[in-house]
Amino acid sequence: VSLVNGASRSLDEVVVVGYGTNTKRDITGSVARVKGSETMNMPVPDLTQALQGRAAGVFVEGQNGKVGDGIKVRIRGGASISGSNSPLYVVDGVPIVGSLYGSGTADINFDDVESFEILKDASAAAIYGSRASNGVVLITTKRGKAGKTKFTVTSQYGTNKPTNDNRGFLNAQEYVDYFLMAAENAGKYDFNRAGNPYGYANEQEAIDEVVDFVEGRFTRYSGWADWRTGEVDNNWEKQAFNDNANTGSLEVSAQGGSEKTRFYISGFTNSQDGILVGNNFKRSGARINLDNEVNKFLKIGVNLALTKIGRDRVPDDNQFTTPMQIVALAPITPTRDLNGLLYSTPTTTYYNPLLEYEQAKWRLDAFRNQGKVFADLTLLPGLNFHSEFGLDVLGVLQQGERTGERRQGAAFIVFERAARRLRRIDQRLCVGSAAVEHGELFPLVNAGRELGDLGHLPLQPFPLALQRILGVARG
Repeated sequence: VSLVNGASRSLDEVVVVGYGTNTKRDITGSVARVKGSETMNMPVPDLTQALQGRAAGVFVEGQNGKVGDGIKVRIRGGASISGSNSPLYVVDGVPIVGSLYGSGTADINFDDVESFEILKDASAAAIYGSRASNGVVLITTKRGKAGKTKFTVTSQYGTNKPTNDNRGFLNAQEYVDYFLMAAENAGKYDFNRAGNPYGYANEQEAIDEVVDFVEGRFTRYSGWADWRTGEVDNNWEKQAFNDNANTGSLEVSAQGGSEKTRFYISGFTNSQDGILVGNNFKRSGARINLDNEVNKFLKIGVNLALTKIGRDRVPDDNQFTTPMQIVALAPITPTRDLNGLLYSTPTTTYYNPLLEYEQAKWRLDAFRNQGKVFADLTLLPGLNFHSEFGLDVLGVLQQGERTGERRQGAAFIVFERAARRLRRIDQRLCVGSAAVEHGELFPLVNAGRELGDLGHLPLQPFPLALQRILGVARG
């Protein structure tokens, strides 16, 4: 018995493109689609990381191990040597302002996303212009559905740790034995060089001279401690890393409404500690999406999202100030002096990086307000007018502060006296657009489409970007 009369039928997959929606089989450009349900439970702080390995031709890579830092995204490779190669992100039709603290998607909650559409070819430039030269990532958030209100609560908790917490660094005794053996070999080499250029009376004299030099270095490196008795055996690596860096998140949402009014409301908070001491990331926010059918001719809606991000940063990676360089210190060097303060007497070219952790502040706070209002007006049967206005406001406050103490390495100063940095950047991006849609007046807009198919006549968006920078170098 067959319950289907004629050939079997299936629903076509609908994807979002720059000018609206369309069935996947009718799209001529290159578009990759990722459903929000595939990424919502992934334990990563940035939404972009959830795309890793899920879309062909999209390369996603973390730039470093610091939590909250930017994610490198390339769609079909890079297009510029000196310029930006990052794609354009568009959330519900509103382009996201380029973030100064990482990917712009760091502000978006995972559970709010309905789908991702990745436009990978040059056709996206016809809609977004030169901004689309590196590809476009369209992010569609969830909307309300008529029916009983659905509540969703999602919570996660976990820990992170270095993949290899024992990298085989020398302990204090191994360090001393290794360098004393090297000193003995160096003395033998100097004595046995052709012509005995240093004029040693015998081999032992050459060995003793090099050993005396090395032992003098040991005394300098060990500070107040006695390296001969192994008074200090310091594992600097363990002091640079968190043994258990906690991560957790909580998301709550409600989705429902009537035939006339539909809503989606959500709130979230999450935090993540980095495996490097002093590095953490916190984010919280809320979203509301409303749709209302005023009458049979007019539909209106609003999207509003508020997000706050806070990040305790570690110094930029260079050869002397990052905590990763803590392993360059000798295991015979003490962490603190006899008064319990961080040991800061110059010992080697590398100073004690924990000074940056305990006596400095590197803080970044960001606030984002993204919203959109739109209206659909039915002018005639089959003729609709759609207009929308979007606003993306981003405020970033960066603070850098060091204590008034002076720290000096062997050949340079590593702390500035009473140095303080304050930088605040506000960015606003307003985008408005209007479009007329009709299924009969413009049937031939897309070449090769059959008569009666939906066509689009979009008007060029008008962007307005404002930026204000206030800075204090010293204070």
